[in-house]
Amino acid sequence: MNNKIIFKEVGIIFLLFLVFSCKTKNEIADVKTIEDVNYIPYYLKVYEADSLFIIGDYERSHGILDSLFKKFEPIEIQGYYEYSNYVFAAVLTGKTENIKKIAKKAYTDNGGLNSQQLKIVNKLDSIERIIGFSEKEKNVFIASYNGKINKELRKLVDKTLKEDQSVRAENFKTVEELGEMAKAHEPVIKGIFDKYGYPSTKKIGFGDNLVAVFMHADLGFKENYLLPKLLDYIKKGEDTPDAYTNTYDKWHLHKTGNYYYSNNSSILQGKELDSARESIGLPHKNYVRWRNKMIYDEYKKYESK
Repeated sequence: MNNKIIFKEVGIIFLLFLVFSCKTKNEIADVKTIEDVNYIPYYLKVYEADSLFIIGDYERSHGILDSLFKKFEPIEIQGYYEYSNYVFAAVLTGKTENIKKIAKKAYTDNGGLNSQQLKIVNKLDSIERIIGFSEKEKNVFIASYNGKINKELRKLVDKTLKEDQSVRAENFKTVEELGEMAKAHEPVIKGIFDKYGYPSTKKIGFGDNLVAVFMHADLGFKENYLLPKLLDYIKKGEDTPDAYTNTYDKWHLHKTGNYYYSNNSSILQGKELDSARESIGLPHKNYVRWRNKMIYDEYKKYESK
Protein backbone atom coordinates (compact mmCIF):
# COMPACT_ATOMS: atom_id res chain seq x y z
CA MET A 1 0.00 0.00 0.00
CA ASN A 2 1.49 3.36 -1.00
CA ASN A 3 1.69 6.23 1.41
CA LYS A 4 -0.06 9.46 0.35
CA ILE A 5 1.08 12.80 1.58
CA ILE A 6 -0.94 15.94 1.02
CA PHE A 7 0.89 19.20 1.41
CA LYS A 8 -0.04 22.83 0.82
CA GLU A 9 2.15 25.43 -0.88
CA VAL A 10 1.26 28.98 -2.00
CA GLY A 11 -2.40 28.27 -1.41
CA ILE A 12 -2.50 25.32 -3.82
CA ILE A 13 -2.91 21.76 -2.61
CA PHE A 14 -0.55 19.35 -4.27
CA LEU A 15 -1.01 15.61 -3.99
CA LEU A 16 2.18 13.60 -3.80
CA PHE A 17 1.86 9.85 -4.13
CA LEU A 18 4.83 8.46 -2.33
CA VAL A 19 6.34 5.72 -4.34
CA PHE A 20 7.50 3.60 -1.50
CA SER A 21 5.66 0.61 -0.15
CA CYS A 22 5.07 0.14 3.54
CA LYS A 23 7.40 -2.81 3.13
CA THR A 24 9.91 -3.17 0.33
CA LYS A 25 9.74 -6.26 -1.83
CA ASN A 26 12.85 -7.49 -0.09
CA GLU A 27 12.00 -7.01 3.56
CA ILE A 28 14.93 -5.79 5.60
CA ALA A 29 16.41 -8.65 7.57
CA ASP A 30 19.15 -8.66 10.17
CA VAL A 31 22.56 -8.68 8.51
CA LYS A 32 24.78 -11.29 10.11
CA THR A 33 27.70 -11.73 7.69
CA ILE A 34 29.13 -9.84 4.75
CA GLU A 35 27.59 -12.47 2.45
CA ASP A 36 24.14 -11.54 3.77
CA VAL A 37 24.47 -7.86 2.92
CA ASN A 38 22.04 -6.42 0.40
CA TYR A 39 21.68 -2.66 0.64
CA ILE A 40 18.96 -2.33 -2.00
CA PRO A 41 16.20 -2.24 0.66
CA TYR A 42 18.33 0.31 2.52
CA TYR A 43 18.29 2.78 -0.37
CA LEU A 44 14.50 2.52 -0.69
CA LYS A 45 13.99 3.23 3.00
CA VAL A 46 16.34 6.22 2.76
CA TYR A 47 14.14 7.76 0.05
CA GLU A 48 11.04 7.18 2.16
CA ALA A 49 12.63 8.83 5.20
CA ASP A 50 14.00 11.59 2.97
CA SER A 51 10.54 12.45 1.60
CA LEU A 52 9.13 12.72 5.12
CA PHE A 53 12.06 14.83 6.27
CA ILE A 54 11.62 17.24 3.35
CA ILE A 55 7.97 17.92 4.23
CA GLY A 56 8.85 18.35 7.91
CA ASP A 57 7.56 15.05 9.32
CA TYR A 58 10.69 14.58 11.41
CA GLU A 59 9.06 12.12 13.80
CA ARG A 60 8.30 9.50 11.16
CA SER A 61 11.53 10.16 9.28
CA HIS A 62 13.53 9.56 12.46
CA GLY A 63 11.62 6.36 13.20
CA ILE A 64 12.42 4.88 9.79
CA LEU A 65 16.10 5.80 10.00
CA ASP A 66 16.44 4.62 13.60
CA SER A 67 15.09 1.20 12.61
CA LEU A 68 17.23 1.13 9.47
CA PHE A 69 20.50 1.89 11.26
CA LYS A 70 19.91 -0.94 13.70
CA LYS A 71 20.26 -3.31 10.73
CA PHE A 72 22.63 -1.48 8.38
CA GLU A 73 25.76 0.60 8.80
CA PRO A 74 24.82 4.11 7.54
CA ILE A 75 26.22 5.15 4.17
CA GLU A 76 25.53 8.93 4.22
CA ILE A 77 24.58 9.02 0.53
CA GLN A 78 25.94 12.15 -1.11
CA GLY A 79 23.08 14.61 -1.65
CA TYR A 80 20.67 12.70 0.61
CA TYR A 81 22.79 12.75 3.80
CA GLU A 82 20.54 10.32 5.63
CA TYR A 83 22.70 10.06 8.75
CA SER A 84 22.79 13.84 9.12
CA ASN A 85 19.00 13.86 8.75
CA TYR A 86 18.83 11.26 11.50
CA VAL A 87 20.76 13.56 13.84
CA PHE A 88 18.71 16.62 12.82
CA ALA A 89 15.42 14.76 13.28
CA ALA A 90 16.49 13.54 16.71
CA VAL A 91 17.18 17.10 17.87
CA LEU A 92 14.07 18.57 16.23
CA THR A 93 11.82 15.99 17.91
CA GLY A 94 13.48 16.22 21.32
CA LYS A 95 15.09 12.77 21.15
CA THR A 96 18.34 14.05 22.59
CA GLU A 97 19.26 11.17 24.89
CA ASN A 98 22.72 9.97 23.79
CA ILE A 99 22.71 12.73 21.14
CA LYS A 100 26.43 13.39 21.57
CA LYS A 101 27.28 9.77 20.84
CA ILE A 102 24.95 9.77 17.84
CA ALA A 103 26.24 13.10 16.49
CA LYS A 104 29.90 12.21 17.03
CA LYS A 105 29.53 9.47 14.41
CA ALA A 106 28.41 12.10 11.89
CA TYR A 107 31.74 13.89 12.39
CA THR A 108 34.10 10.93 12.64
CA ASP A 109 32.49 8.94 9.80
CA ASN A 110 31.32 11.74 7.46
CA GLY A 111 33.22 14.87 8.40
CA GLY A 112 30.25 16.69 9.92
CA LEU A 113 26.55 17.40 9.49
CA ASN A 114 25.32 18.07 5.95
CA SER A 115 22.07 19.26 4.39
CA GLN A 116 20.78 20.67 1.11
CA GLN A 117 17.70 22.11 2.77
CA LEU A 118 17.84 25.79 3.61
CA LYS A 119 15.45 25.44 6.56
CA ILE A 120 17.91 23.02 8.16
CA VAL A 121 21.02 25.01 7.25
CA ASN A 122 19.44 28.04 8.93
CA LYS A 123 18.87 26.00 12.09
CA LEU A 124 22.31 24.41 12.14
CA ASP A 125 23.81 26.71 14.77
CA SER A 126 20.95 26.11 17.19
CA ILE A 127 21.01 22.36 16.49
CA GLU A 128 24.74 22.24 17.21
CA ARG A 129 24.24 24.17 20.46
CA ILE A 130 21.75 21.54 21.61
CA ILE A 131 24.21 18.77 20.72
CA GLY A 132 26.79 20.60 22.77
CA PHE A 133 30.18 19.91 21.17
CA SER A 134 32.91 22.52 21.56
CA GLU A 135 34.82 23.67 18.49
CA LYS A 136 37.86 21.84 19.83
CA GLU A 137 35.90 18.58 20.07
CA LYS A 138 34.53 18.98 16.55
CA ASN A 139 38.01 19.66 15.20
CA VAL A 140 39.31 16.48 16.83
CA PHE A 141 36.44 14.45 15.31
CA ILE A 142 36.97 15.96 11.85
CA ALA A 143 40.70 15.30 12.07
CA SER A 144 39.85 11.66 12.79
CA TYR A 145 37.63 11.60 9.71
CA ASN A 146 40.28 13.20 7.51
CA GLY A 147 42.78 10.62 8.72
CA LYS A 148 40.58 7.85 7.30
CA ILE A 149 40.53 9.33 3.78
CA ASN A 150 42.82 7.47 1.42
CA LYS A 151 44.69 10.37 -0.15
CA GLU A 152 46.49 8.16 -2.64
CA LEU A 153 43.19 6.79 -3.91
CA ARG A 154 41.59 10.24 -3.96
CA LYS A 155 44.50 11.53 -6.06
CA LEU A 156 44.22 8.58 -8.47
CA VAL A 157 40.46 9.09 -8.89
CA ASP A 158 40.97 12.80 -9.61
CA LYS A 159 43.75 12.03 -12.12
CA THR A 160 41.59 9.46 -13.94
CA LEU A 161 38.66 11.86 -14.11
CA LYS A 162 40.86 14.63 -15.46
CA GLU A 163 42.21 12.33 -18.17
CA ASP A 164 38.71 11.20 -19.08
CA GLN A 165 37.57 14.80 -19.57
CA SER A 166 40.73 15.81 -21.44
CA VAL A 167 39.41 14.28 -24.69
CA ARG A 168 35.82 15.50 -24.38
CA ALA A 169 33.76 18.68 -24.83
CA GLU A 170 35.90 21.44 -26.32
CA ASN A 171 38.94 19.11 -26.32
CA PHE A 172 37.23 16.49 -28.47
CA LYS A 173 39.15 15.45 -31.57
CA THR A 174 38.19 11.99 -32.79
CA VAL A 175 36.04 9.01 -31.76
CA GLU A 176 39.21 6.91 -31.96
CA GLU A 177 40.80 9.06 -29.26
CA LEU A 178 37.81 8.46 -26.98
CA GLY A 179 38.16 4.72 -27.51
CA GLU A 180 41.88 4.83 -26.75
CA MET A 181 41.23 6.65 -23.49
CA ALA A 182 38.54 4.14 -22.51
CA LYS A 183 40.95 1.27 -23.19
CA ALA A 184 43.74 2.97 -21.23
CA HIS A 185 41.45 3.25 -18.20
CA GLU A 186 40.49 -0.43 -18.11
CA PRO A 187 43.63 -1.53 -16.20
CA VAL A 188 43.31 1.57 -14.00
CA ILE A 189 39.77 0.60 -12.95
CA LYS A 190 40.79 -3.01 -12.39
CA GLY A 191 43.81 -1.88 -10.39
CA ILE A 192 41.67 0.32 -8.16
CA PHE A 193 39.14 -2.45 -7.52
CA ASP A 194 41.87 -5.04 -6.86
CA LYS A 195 43.91 -2.84 -4.51
CA TYR A 196 41.29 -0.69 -2.78
CA GLY A 197 37.87 -2.11 -3.59
CA TYR A 198 35.22 0.38 -4.65
CA PRO A 199 36.33 4.06 -4.22
CA SER A 200 33.41 4.90 -1.95
CA THR A 201 32.85 8.15 -0.09
CA LYS A 202 34.05 6.39 3.07
CA LYS A 203 37.43 5.93 1.36
CA ILE A 204 37.85 9.11 -0.71
CA GLY A 205 35.40 11.58 0.86
CA PHE A 206 32.57 13.47 -0.79
CA GLY A 207 33.07 14.97 -4.23
CA ASP A 208 33.66 13.68 -7.75
CA ASN A 209 33.72 9.93 -8.33
CA LEU A 210 34.43 7.58 -11.22
CA VAL A 211 30.86 7.15 -12.52
CA ALA A 212 31.60 9.22 -15.65
CA VAL A 213 34.65 7.04 -16.37
CA PHE A 214 32.53 3.90 -15.91
CA MET A 215 29.93 5.25 -18.34
CA HIS A 216 32.59 5.94 -20.97
CA ALA A 217 34.13 2.46 -20.74
CA ASP A 218 34.20 0.08 -23.71
CA LEU A 219 31.01 -1.96 -24.25
CA GLY A 220 32.73 -5.32 -23.82
CA PHE A 221 34.52 -4.18 -20.66
CA LYS A 222 31.22 -2.96 -19.24
CA GLU A 223 29.40 -6.20 -19.99
CA ASN A 224 32.09 -8.70 -19.00
CA TYR A 225 33.74 -6.99 -16.04
CA LEU A 226 32.48 -3.62 -14.91
CA LEU A 227 28.71 -4.13 -14.58
CA PRO A 228 28.96 -7.36 -12.53
CA LYS A 229 31.51 -5.71 -10.22
CA LEU A 230 29.41 -2.56 -9.80
CA LEU A 231 26.28 -4.56 -9.03
CA ASP A 232 28.14 -6.40 -6.30
CA TYR A 233 29.51 -3.17 -4.83
CA ILE A 234 26.09 -1.51 -4.90
CA LYS A 235 24.50 -4.41 -3.04
CA LYS A 236 27.24 -4.16 -0.42
CA GLY A 237 26.46 -0.48 0.14
CA GLU A 238 29.71 0.85 -1.25
CA ASP A 239 27.91 3.51 -3.28
CA THR A 240 24.50 4.49 -4.64
CA PRO A 241 22.67 2.50 -7.34
CA ASP A 242 23.33 5.30 -9.85
CA ALA A 243 26.90 4.06 -10.29
CA TYR A 244 25.49 0.82 -11.67
CA THR A 245 22.34 2.02 -13.44
CA ASN A 246 23.96 4.97 -15.24
CA THR A 247 26.66 2.63 -16.54
CA TYR A 248 24.08 -0.01 -17.45
CA ASP A 249 21.92 2.52 -19.32
CA LYS A 250 24.92 3.72 -21.31
CA TRP A 251 25.68 0.11 -22.28
CA HIS A 252 22.02 -0.65 -23.01
CA LEU A 253 21.66 2.47 -25.16
CA HIS A 254 24.58 1.41 -27.37
CA LYS A 255 23.32 -2.16 -27.62
CA THR A 256 19.62 -1.48 -28.28
CA GLY A 257 19.20 2.24 -28.92
CA ASN A 258 17.09 2.56 -25.74
CA TYR A 259 17.60 3.38 -22.07
CA TYR A 260 16.43 0.90 -19.45
CA TYR A 261 16.38 2.44 -15.95
CA SER A 262 16.31 6.07 -17.05
CA ASN A 263 13.18 8.23 -17.11
CA ASN A 264 13.85 8.36 -20.87
CA SER A 265 13.34 4.61 -21.20
CA SER A 266 11.10 3.66 -24.10
CA ILE A 267 11.17 -0.02 -23.12
CA LEU A 268 9.63 0.32 -19.67
CA GLN A 269 6.88 2.77 -18.78
CA GLY A 270 4.81 3.66 -15.74
CA LYS A 271 4.63 0.97 -13.07
CA GLU A 272 6.98 -1.34 -14.98
CA LEU A 273 9.71 1.30 -14.99
CA ASP A 274 9.15 2.11 -11.31
CA SER A 275 9.31 -1.60 -10.46
CA ALA A 276 12.59 -2.02 -12.34
CA ARG A 277 14.05 1.03 -10.64
CA GLU A 278 12.92 -0.18 -7.22
CA SER A 279 14.48 -3.61 -7.83
CA ILE A 280 17.91 -2.02 -8.14
CA GLY A 281 17.49 0.57 -5.35
CA LEU A 282 16.49 3.67 -7.33
CA PRO A 283 13.59 5.94 -6.34
CA HIS A 284 10.55 5.99 -8.58
CA LYS A 285 10.91 8.10 -11.71
CA ASN A 286 9.22 11.28 -10.47
CA TYR A 287 10.82 11.39 -7.04
CA VAL A 288 14.07 13.18 -7.88
CA ARG A 289 12.16 15.82 -9.87
CA TRP A 290 9.80 16.43 -6.93
CA ARG A 291 12.68 16.50 -4.45
CA ASN A 292 14.73 18.98 -6.45
CA LYS A 293 11.69 21.23 -6.90
CA MET A 294 10.98 21.26 -3.17
CA ILE A 295 14.58 22.18 -2.33
CA TYR A 296 14.85 24.72 -5.17
CA ASP A 297 11.54 26.40 -4.32
CA GLU A 298 12.72 26.84 -0.75
CA TYR A 299 15.76 28.77 -1.96
CA LYS A 300 13.65 30.85 -4.36
CA LYS A 301 11.30 31.90 -1.55
CA TYR A 302 14.24 32.83 0.64
CA GLU A 303 15.88 34.92 -2.09
CA SER A 304 12.63 36.75 -2.84
CA LYS A 305 12.31 38.07 0.73
